[in-house]
Amino acid sequence: EMMHIPTPEESRVSKLLEEYGIFHPWQLQIEYVCNVFDIDLEMGLSSTGFCYMDYKMITLNKRKNEKQRQFEFFHELAHLLFHSGDQDKLPENIVHVQEWQASRLALYFSIPYHMLHYIKMSNPDVIQETSNLFNLPEDVVCKRLTQIKNNLVSKPIVV
Repeated sequence: EMMHIPTPEESRVSKLLEEYGIFHPWQLQIEYVCNVFDIDLEMGLSSTGFCYMDYKMITLNKRKNEKQRQFEFFHELAHLLFHSGDQDKLPENIVHVQEWQASRLALYFSIPYHMLHYIKMSNPDVIQETSNLFNLPEDVVCKRLTQIKNNLVSKPIVV
């Protein structure tokens, strides 16, 4: 049997979600997550995050479809929870690193390690089903499932 060993970042995201009582795909709905993390949500013309002291706000692009917004939400959440500093005032190379990290963290947030048991990898419609279950675009699901497949190791047989 094969198993997926989470990266340290992946574990960190899952632990955080579990600490906030988020164990099931339906709890990853934007409004639910905003409620749990005490984040104000607005619709606008682009997706951004704003943080001042304890106040957090995420603006989502209202022109994007629901599944795209779901992924963009987790991208912004990753910035809010793991990055500090105003990107307008940061050097470009740091911004680049933060964007790269946020994109990867967004994959971990949108299909968390501790929810992988909801996904039947052997199912021929796994992309579509996962896309519907986690409310994500199919290209995002493909990326995440590829990541998982590339990280599978043989489970030691315990005798």
